[in-house]
Parts: sequence; structure tokens; C-alpha cells
Amino acid sequence: MIWLIITIAVILLYLFALAPRLSRRDAMRAFSGTMFAHRGYHCKERGIPENSMKAFRAAIARGYGLVERERFAACARAAEIVAVFHDDTLERMCKRTETVEELTSLELSSCTLLDTDETIPMFEDVLTLVRGRVPLLIELKIPTASLQICEEVLRQ
Repeated sequence: MIWLIITIAVILLYLFALAPRLSRRDAMRAFSGTMFAHRGYHCKERGIPENSMKAFRAAIARGYGLVERERFAACARAAEIVAVFHDDTLERMCKRTETVEELTSLELSSCTLLDTDETIPMFEDVLTLVRGRVPLLIELKIPTASLQICEEVLRQ
């Protein structure tokens, strides 16, 4: 009998953990039916790299919200700048071995994405482009123990 009670309790706890927060149901209703473009509306074959301003413009033109579960990295030598980039290094997208954090915003602006004219966008530029026209869901991947990037994103 005790095992049955424990099993039921564990199942109920598990279901509770998976359930969306009911207190936010009304706030989330605004996003019901909204399509989201993860990393923008990108297509490598069409020369639209992921997480590029071109991919973000294409998503906005289609009315898609932007889901950015990416690395929002503060450039180490220009901490007030926050870049939008997915990978740990620049190797896959830019054919460089550095990380975003190792470069300044000027150096990042010379890094082209997948051999196109697109460069690594800055968070501020993405916000200016979106201007509240579509939802923007952001997850910060913090590359160091410093939480300075959280403060900077909140400030912007």
C-alpha cells in the first residue's frame, strides 16, 4: 500500500513539474497561434545564414516571432556590446577559431556568416529591427560566471 501512495505521489509531482505555470496562462495567450522562427527565417542554400539580420528581416516579414535560444555574448574587450550568436566558437559560421567574447564589436563586424555579406548582429540592432512588431523570446547562454550580460540585456 505504501508503494502505491509513493508511486502516485511521484507521478503527481512529475505532472506538476511539467505543467505550464497557470499564473501566466493569460499572459501567454497573446502568443497562441503565433509562429516562431528559431534563429530567424534562415536558409543556407538561399544565402540567408542563421542568426543574421537578413534571417530576422525575413521572419518579421512573414509575421513570425523570433526565438533566440542562443548565445548572447558580451564582447570581452567591449563589455557594453552584446552580440547574437549560437555557437561556442566562430568556426562553423565564420571559419575562425575565436569566441565572440574574445573580439571587439569592430572585429565581429568583419566576421562574415557562411561566406555571405551578413555579419554577426548586435543585440541592440536586433531590438531596433524588431521594434515590438513580433514577439521576441530570449534565452541567455552565459559563457562565464559573470552575470554582467544579464544586466546589459535588461538595460537594452
